[in-house]
Amino acid sequence: MSHSIQKENLNKSLNTPSLMTNAQAPTQATILELLSKTIHERKRRYQSSKNTENSYTAKLFSRGLDRQKGISAKIIEESAELLEAADLLQAQRLKTKHIFEPPEKKRQQLVAQERQQHVCHEFCDLLFHMLVLAEYSDVTLKQIQSELCRRWGTSGLEEKQMRKRNT
Repeated sequence: MSHSIQKENLNKSLNTPSLMTNAQAPTQATILELLSKTIHERKRRYQSSKNTENSYTAKLFSRGLDRQKGISAKIIEESAELLEAADLLQAQRLKTKHIFEPPEKKRQQLVAQERQQHVCHEFCDLLFHMLVLAEYSDVTLKQIQSELCRRWGTSGLEEKQMRKRNT
């Protein structure tokens, strides 16, 4: 789906002035906050009207954590797609590593770039669905950011040991 169609669909489903106008275009620093607020708004609107007609996110909220059609199913699906894309990228990089003829090496590097972009797309799909799960669970972006800050500077192994001791 093109970016302009996505913006149009977002605006229609919110029935509010655009959150994505050029003047208010998200930046790398604000995109997660804007996305989180949009997901929260979709949840609020779904809870007040139970209308899922114009919102994919509202449909996810209506299905809950159902492992066949709900948020859980989408996270499982998107996780698998991300891992598949990463595997294809890794295989492409290994293939490119052993090619020395300049025209073919350049072509294979372009394929690797396309696969890397595919990994990025799949990562964004998974991140979106994880934010939907967070909102469904009433976990805010600020809580997630605070937890990441709390963990900063602690090795993953230490953090895992601390969790084991606390359970």
